[in-house]
Amino acid sequence: MANNRKRLEDLESSMGMVQDELLKLTTGITDKYKGLEDSFNRTMADYLREMRVLILSSRDTGSSASYIPPPRDATPPHNTHTNDVNPFAPAPPDQRRRVKLELSRFSDGDPT
Repeated sequence: MANNRKRLEDLESSMGMVQDELLKLTTGITDKYKGLEDSFNRTMADYLREMRVLILSSRDTGSSASYIPPPRDATPPHNTHTNDVNPFAPAPPDQRRRVKLELSRFSDGDPT
C-alpha cells in the first residue's frame, strides 16, 4: 500500500509539472501569435495608407495609369472572318450526341 501511495504522489507531482509546462508553452505561443498578428496588422495598415496616397495622387495628377473609358461612339472590334467556325467550341445542347469509342483491350505486353 505504501508503495502505491508513493507512486500516486509521484504521479500527481509529475502531472502538476506537465500542466505547468503546458501552461507556459500555451502562454508563449499565444504571446508570439499576438505579436505576429499585431505586426501583420501594422504592416497592412501601412500598405493601405500608402495605397490610398498613391491612388489619390494619381487621380489628382491625371496619371497616364488611370483608367480612361472608351468613347461612346466607338464600335467594338469585330472578327473579319465570320465564316470561321471554332471546332473546339461546345455544341449547342440540342445538337450534342454521345460517342462510343471502340478500343482494343490491353493485355500484358506491348500492343504494337
